[in-house]
Amino acid sequence: MEGGRANGDNGLSSSLALLPDPQEHICFDKTEFMRDNHRVEQFVSDCRRRVPLEKLREDLEQYFRLLKVSLFIYFHFYSSS
Repeated sequence: MEGGRANGDNGLSSSLALLPDPQEHICFDKTEFMRDNHRVEQFVSDCRRRVPLEKLREDLEQYFRLLKVSLFIYFHFYSSS
């Protein structure tokens, strides 16, 4: 037991589970950003075939906000351990 919690169980995964799943609401596949060959131009071009540019911008902003909240929760749990 570490810091009053069982090893590996710090409550982080349960807190992150409360966040909405972005795949249900955004017009792009978030795994695109993790590819070694990710190209912004190609990403935008592919998305524009499916949705207007304004929708892409809104979804990118929504995903960015979700990432910031996730990072805050992550650092909060690990800094308080």
